[in-house]
Amino acid sequence: MYDGTEWKLNETAKYTRGRIVYYSNNEAMCTSWVLVPGTALLPNGILAVAYFFTLVYLFLGISIVADVFMSGIERITS
Repeated sequence: MYDGTEWKLNETAKYTRGRIVYYSNNEAMCTSWVLVPGTALLPNGILAVAYFFTLVYLFLGISIVADVFMSGIERITS
């Protein structure tokens, strides 16, 4: 019970570096690959590589968008 609310569903997932406890008032637990719970429980090396590739991916996207805007600005000013 938390804040006067009683939970219908309580699941625990155990990992080597910790555990995740899910609380829900729904009939079934929603599992999604978009929002991955427990990513902080992964080893630090794997997290570092994943964050590095995510950062590179985002910077490449920003550079492509900035290049498109600069070509538009060059066309307007010429």
